[in-house]
Amino acid sequence: MKHRKVCLVVANVVYWCSKMVVQDLLFDSLGQYLSAAQMLFLLCLFSGVVGLLIYFCIPKTKRLELEGVDKVLLEEEICKMDNYRQGNGELDDVLIVR
Repeated sequence: MKHRKVCLVVANVVYWCSKMVVQDLLFDSLGQYLSAAQMLFLLCLFSGVVGLLIYFCIPKTKRLELEGVDKVLLEEEICKMDNYRQGNGELDDVLIVR
């Protein structure tokens, strides 16, 4: 529950930023050069690319509630800290969780 507010804020910011980009870039700028069918195809193409990125880049949190995602990420960070303590002492990609 402690991350729910942050996730909602981030999702809202991403939504409004992407809405402005799509509205200003696609509909206003490209609308002068492309037909409606071409613009819809372009939006479909972008949606497919984003869907593939989500499918392949975020598989371990699939079908989990927000609390389950928090547990998975916390366990991953603990493993990184353990590897740091056992390794050569380099601090690569280590996040200290409070």
